Amino acid sequence: MTKRRRAKKRSERFVFLQWWSLGPIALAMLIALFVPGFAWIRTSVRSALVAFGVSPAFTLGILTILSILSDRFGVPWEATKVLPILGMIFIGGCLTWLLVVAKRSGSGRIPSVGTLTASIGPRKPLGAAQLRVRVSTWVTIGVGILLAVMPMVMVANPRDPVQQWDSTFHLNGVHSILDQHSASPFGGLAPLYGGSKVFYPTAWHAFVSLFATSRTVVEAANVSSLLVMVVWVVGVTAFVSVITTSRAAILAAPILAGTLLNMPADSLTMYNQWPHATGLAVVPGIAALSLIVGRRLVLSIHDGGRGIVHLIPLGLFCVIGCIGAIGAHPSSAFTLAIVLGPAAVTSLTSLARRSWSHHSRGRAGVFLAGALLVVIVPCALLLTDSVRAMGNYPRSGIDWPTALARFITPFPPFAQTFSFDILIVIQTVLVLLGIVVMLGLDVRVAGWLGHPHRASSSAIINEDEAGLSPSERIPGQPPRLRWPIVSYVIFALFTLLAYAPDSAVRTFLLAPWYMDPRRIMGSHGLMMVPIMAIGFAACTRWLHGALVGLERLNLSGGGAEHASRPSHGDGAVRRWQVDVVVGMLLISLSFGGSVDSRIWAVNYVYDADHLGKPGMATTAELSMIRRMQLRIPADSLVLGDPIAGAAYVQVIGQHTVVFPQLTTTLADSATRDLLTKHFNEIHTNPQVCDVVRKLGITHFYEDEDGWYYNFLRSSRHPGLYNVDTSTGFELLDEGGSAKIYKITACGDVAGGGHIYK
Repeated sequence: MTKRRRAKKRSERFVFLQWWSLGPIALAMLIALFVPGFAWIRTSVRSALVAFGVSPAFTLGILTILSILSDRFGVPWEATKVLPILGMIFIGGCLTWLLVVAKRSGSGRIPSVGTLTASIGPRKPLGAAQLRVRVSTWVTIGVGILLAVMPMVMVANPRDPVQQWDSTFHLNGVHSILDQHSASPFGGLAPLYGGSKVFYPTAWHAFVSLFATSRTVVEAANVSSLLVMVVWVVGVTAFVSVITTSRAAILAAPILAGTLLNMPADSLTMYNQWPHATGLAVVPGIAALSLIVGRRLVLSIHDGGRGIVHLIPLGLFCVIGCIGAIGAHPSSAFTLAIVLGPAAVTSLTSLARRSWSHHSRGRAGVFLAGALLVVIVPCALLLTDSVRAMGNYPRSGIDWPTALARFITPFPPFAQTFSFDILIVIQTVLVLLGIVVMLGLDVRVAGWLGHPHRASSSAIINEDEAGLSPSERIPGQPPRLRWPIVSYVIFALFTLLAYAPDSAVRTFLLAPWYMDPRRIMGSHGLMMVPIMAIGFAACTRWLHGALVGLERLNLSGGGAEHASRPSHGDGAVRRWQVDVVVGMLLISLSFGGSVDSRIWAVNYVYDADHLGKPGMATTAELSMIRRMQLRIPADSLVLGDPIAGAAYVQVIGQHTVVFPQLTTTLADSATRDLLTKHFNEIHTNPQVCDVVRKLGITHFYEDEDGWYYNFLRSSRHPGLYNVDTSTGFELLDEGGSAKIYKITACGDVAGGGHIYK
C-alpha cells in the first residue's frame, strides 16, 4: 500500500470519528424533530410508520408558529425557551394518546387508573408474521438511511463548511439567529439583508439554531444534512405504505429512496440547499397523512357524513405539517399540490359520478367544483406577485437533447461512473415496469400470450402477504392505481421544461422552483419511488412464480398434469427470499446506489483542496479564518469579497463581516457600491475612509483574483481587488492566497462588529 493510500485511509478514519463525536447533537436533533408530534399523530393513526413519517413536518410547523409568536411578543429565540415547549407538546400528546387507546380498549369507556396500563397495549399480541413484517420494515429503513448517509460520513469533514452558494447564506443565517435571537420568517434574517426585514422561510434555520452555538453552526448544519436524509427515507417509506399494501414494494421503498441521486444525494451535498431539501423531505410524510384523511373523508361521505367531526384533529395535524413544509420552503406547497392533486381530482370526480348515479345533482356539482378548484387554485397562486418575482430569476434553459435525456429518470451532474450508468438503467426499467403494472398492461400482455392465469396487477399492488391491513386501507379500493403516474408525469414534464430552451410556459410553470431543474428533480424522484417499488414487487413476484413453477415440475418428474400442484417441501422457494436476492443483486450491480459518484459529489463541495466551481476557501484559508478568533479584536468588522472566502469569517472566524451573503446586500446601496467598486481607491478617494469610519470597518480580507463558475471575481466586485496594501495596511495573518490586514489608512477606527459569545 502506498503512502498516499495509507494517508487517505487514516484521513477517512479520522472523518468517521469526527462524525461520531457529534453523535449527541445528532441524537438531540433526532429526538426533537421526530418525538413531539409522534404521539399526537398516533391518537388518530394506527401506523407507527406514518406517525414517524409526518412528525418532522409537525415539529417544523410548531417551530414556524413559535418563531413568529416569539418575534411578535419580544421573546428571544433560544433553546432554553423553545425546547421545553416541544417537551410539553410531547407530554400532552402522550397523555392524549394513552387516554384515546385506553378508551378504545375499554369498550368506549376510559378504564380506572389501576387497569390503565393493561389497556394501552395492543388489543392482541403481535403474531410472528406481524412481528417479522414490522422488524423487516424498520431494518430496510435502516439500510436505506445507511446508503443515503454513507458518502458523507465516509469523506466529509463535519467541521468544514459545505462550499456552495446557497449553503454559505444559510450558515450565516443560523449564525445571525443566534446573535439576534429572532427566527421569524418576517425579518429573522435581516442582518443578511443589511438590516432590512425581508421575508425568508426560516424553519430549518430556527431548528438548527436550537442545537448550535455561534462556534458550532457548521457542525450542527452538517449534522442536519444527515437528519434530513433520515426524514426523507422514513417519510417516503410511509408514503409508499399508504399507496400500496405490497410488502415487497414497501420494503423496497427505503432502499430506493436512500439511493436516489437528486434527493437526498444532490440536494444535500453537491447542490446543497438545506431549506429546500428540508421542505421536500417532509412532503412525503404530509402526503401520506393527507391520503389517510382523504380516504376517511370519502368513507364518511359514503356513510352519509357520519364521523366527519372525528377527522378534525387529523385535518389540524395536516395543516400544521403544511405550515412546517412551507416554513422550510414555499415551493413545498406546489410540490404537495402536484403530488396530491391527481388523487384529489380522482376521488372528487368519482364521488361526483356516484352522486349523479344516485340522482343527487347538487352534490355532484359540489364535488365537480371541488375538483376544478384543486386545479385552479395552484394555477392562481402562480399568478401572485411573489411567485412571479421568483420567475424573474435569471436562469435559462439548455436544449432539448439534454431535456429528453433526463425527463424519465432525472440525474444530477455527478461523475459519470459505470455504477452511475447502471443505476440509471435500473431506475428506468423499474419505472417503466411499475407504470405497466399500475396501468394493468401486464394483464393484457399475459392474455395475448395465452397466460391468463398470470397474477394480475391488482394483486401485485394490493397484495397483503402477512395478513395485515395496510395503512388505513379502505374497502372497495379500485384495483387500478393511476394517480401516482399522473403526478410523476407532471414532474417529468417539468424536468423536461426546466432543461428545455426558454419559453413563457417554462417561466410561468416553473417559477416556484426558480426554473431550477435540480430542485424539480428532487420532487420528480419522490414520485418515482412508489412506481419503482411496485415495479420491483412485480418483478420479484413474477420471478418467484417462475421458480415455484420450475420446482413443481421437478418434483412431479416433469409431468405437466402434476405441475399445478402446490409444493410444500422444505426446499420451496419463499417470496421473501426472492425479494432479498433480487434486491441485493440490484444494490451490488449499482455499487450501493453509485456510491463512488456520490462520494465524488461530496468531495466537490467538502474537500477544501479539491473543490469544484462553488468552492471559495482552501484548507489553508479556512485555517487562517479559524485563527482570526484569536488574532483580531472581538468587535472587528471585516471587509472582503464574500465569494473569495470572506463570507466564512462570520460563521467560522466569529467576526462580523460587511457582506455576510454572496450577493453583497446592504440597505444603503450607495455605500455598497462605493465599497465593492471603489475600495481600492482608499488612498485617493476620501469617501472611502468616510464609509470605513462610519461603518467601523477595521480589517480587510484580501485574496487573489480568480474564476468563480464562469466569471472572474473581480468583475463582480472590482473595488476589492488590486488594493495597494503596501501602506495603510498591517498584515496580521495569511493562509494560502488569502491575507487578513488591519486597516490603518483611515486612522483609528472604532470596531463596528458584534461581539459573539
